[in-house]
Amino acid sequence: MCFCFISDQMTRHNIPLGKILGIPIGLDYSWFLIFVLLTWSLATGYYPVEFKYWSPPLYWFMGAVTVA
Repeated sequence: MCFCFISDQMTRHNIPLGKILGIPIGLDYSWFLIFVLLTWSLATGYYPVEFKYWSPPLYWFMGAVTVA
């Protein structure tokens, strides 16, 4: 049995951030989707209910700041 292609199939593409003690650290592309979904959820659901007098751009800005 040859498992020579398993490591190629299981690796995910990411943005390299650097190394810590020789261990590569990277940011997976799926985190961008998570960032967008959480920002959208806060900007359209939570903030309009809790802070009625904020403007819509402020909902989105605060959602992005909160998620980051």
